[in-house]
Amino acid sequence: ALEATLNAAPFEPGEHPVYAFGYDWRRTVSHAATLLARRVRYVLDKHGADKVLLVTHSMGGLVARYACAPAGCGIAGLVKGVVHVVQPCNGAVVAYRRFVEGVGVEQRTGFEGKIFGAILGGSWWGYTMIMSGTEGPLQLMPNHVYEGWLTGPEGQVIPAAEIYGYYASGGPQSV
Repeated sequence: ALEATLNAAPFEPGEHPVYAFGYDWRRTVSHAATLLARRVRYVLDKHGADKVLLVTHSMGGLVARYACAPAGCGIAGLVKGVVHVVQPCNGAVVAYRRFVEGVGVEQRTGFEGKIFGAILGGSWWGYTMIMSGTEGPLQLMPNHVYEGWLTGPEGQVIPAAEIYGYYASGGPQSV
């Protein structure tokens, strides 16, 4: 629908084409980046253009960065620019929180919310059971740069340098 709306008018069709790129967020960032690189090349070939502009949301920002990185897919020369919206470059606390709390009750109401909760597992144990076997959500865990968000059982902030050790400790945690 977004493609149809943005490609309709007031400009001539094809003058500023817009393409949506969907990917399976449960797979790795590198897998999605490979597909994005393929899609970028397809769009450029289709329109005889030299470069694209990427607009990303959330994990899509990580996908675009990997696709552009020389060690990734190396398509930076094909990209004029990237606009990132809420890119979790240091991890997504909400992804971590769902391993502890599940999908929030406010997100499980109504038809769409019930579907969302069913897909993501709803409860903390359902979310953990589904997501712990998928690589994409695990790549969204906050990293050592994301300071001050994880607290221990006494409310003490876990220093960024100790986050990975704290994950492994199995101790009670709070977001």
